[in-house]
Amino acid sequence: MKRLITFTLTAISTATLALLISAPAQSRDVYTDQTPPPPKEFQPPRPRDGYVWATGFWDWNGKNFHWVNGTWLVERRARHWVADHWEQSDARWHFVPGRWEQAPISEAHR
Repeated sequence: MKRLITFTLTAISTATLALLISAPAQSRDVYTDQTPPPPKEFQPPRPRDGYVWATGFWDWNGKNFHWVNGTWLVERRARHWVADHWEQSDARWHFVPGRWEQAPISEAHR
């Protein structure tokens, strides 16, 4: 029974990770008048070759903020990850989803 539970949890985790890695960043316009809480301090697990750490962020569900944990993303050649974040414009806040961007030439030629 313990082996079945372990196998099932591993399969679910692997499938979820595969979806997160392959899914393009969601394009959504989220605005709120509420100031997001400061990011949580978190030391990611030890580095993994071929992956980059996407830090966690505060998500807005229309009523309140909830924390979304960081995750490892498969590295993309000549690209770097720009983390999800909030930008203030006057009294409102706009959520900017994480995305891959072309790496500067110095990074792209490593």
